[in-house]
Amino acid sequence: MDVTSLMGHDDTRVSAPKPMTHKEADRLDVMLEIVFRYTYDVCHNRNGELAWEATKKLYRELLVVFDRLILPTHASCHVQFLLFYITSFHEALVEGFLDYLWKKLQDPNTQVVFRQAAVAYIASFLARAKHINISTVRVCLDLMVAWAHKYISEAIYALSTHNDMSHHATFYSVCQAIFYIITFRHKELLGTKEGFKHCQRLNLQTIVTARLNPLRMCLPIIAKTFASITRMHQLAFCDTILERNKRTMFPTSTDGAGVSANNPLDAFFPFDPFLLNRSGSYVVPLYREYDGVLVQATQDDSNSEDDDDLYTEGVSGSHHKTPEMSPYTKAFSPAMDLFMYGTSPGFKNI
Repeated sequence: MDVTSLMGHDDTRVSAPKPMTHKEADRLDVMLEIVFRYTYDVCHNRNGELAWEATKKLYRELLVVFDRLILPTHASCHVQFLLFYITSFHEALVEGFLDYLWKKLQDPNTQVVFRQAAVAYIASFLARAKHINISTVRVCLDLMVAWAHKYISEAIYALSTHNDMSHHATFYSVCQAIFYIITFRHKELLGTKEGFKHCQRLNLQTIVTARLNPLRMCLPIIAKTFASITRMHQLAFCDTILERNKRTMFPTSTDGAGVSANNPLDAFFPFDPFLLNRSGSYVVPLYREYDGVLVQATQDDSNSEDDDDLYTEGVSGSHHKTPEMSPYTKAFSPAMDLFMYGTSPGFKNI
C-alpha cells in the first residue's frame, strides 16, 4: 500500500475540508491534523521513504503514552488513531502493537477493566485496519479462541460456573471480540477452502454452547449477525441459544463491572468511527467499512436508548441521527457503515 499517495502528501488532496461545527471537535481536529502531519514527516525522509529508526523511536514513545493515558481512559475518542496511523507504516509495528495488547490481556495482575479495554482494541484494530493482512487476523483468532477454550475447560472445575459478568468479564470480552472479528472479516476468513477449514478447526460451537453462555453477554447485533454468518457456513448454530437468552433477564451488578439489563458488555470499539474532517484524510484511506449483511437487533432484544447504540441511516424505525460525515469519509465510503459502536462524547452531531 502506497501510504504517501493515500495520505495526500503529494499536495493533491480532494478539497479543503470544512471546519467542524462543534467547537471542541474542531479544536481536536486541528490538533490531530498537526500531529498526523508531524508523525508522517518524522517517519519519512524527503523522498517519502520510511525512516525506520526514527519510526521505531516515535512508535515506542507513542506506545508509552498509550499505555499510561489512552488505554486507561474509558471511551477515548479519536486520539487512539495515532497508533492506528503509525502502524500502517510497517507490518512490524502492527505485530508489535498487537503483541503489547495481547500481553496486557493475558496478564493476571492487570485490572480486569484494562484487560477488557485491551481486548476491545484488539478486536477493533483487526476489524477496521486495512493494513492488517488476513494471515495476521487468523493468528490472533487462533490465540483468542485457544484462550477461550482453555478458560471454558478450567471453568468446569471452578466454584463459579454461572454466567456472572463480575467473575468472567475478561472471558466475555474475548468471546465478543472473536464474534466481532469473524463477523467483520468473514468474507476473507471464509473466502477459500483453506480458510473455511481453518474456521472449522476453531470449534466455535463449543464456545457458543458453553455453560458460561457468552452469547448472552454479547451486544445483540453482534450476536445475531455472528449467528447468521456461522449458520450460513455451518460453523456454529446459535439460534436456539439466542431465543432462550431473549426470554431470560440479564444479571445485574452494582460493582462497576459494566453490567446492565440491556447492555451487558460495554459498547466500546475504540476505532469506531472517525468523524473529524481535516485529520480524516490521514485515517479514512486506512479504514475498513463493514460491507456485509447486518442483522438488525429488534426492540425486544434491547430497549436501550443509550448513546452507545448503533448509528443508523435509512433503517426502518430508527430514531438516531446519523453523524455528519467528512468529505473524506464520503469520498472513500460509498455508504454509511452501520456497524459502528464507538462512542464520541459530545461529537454525535458535528
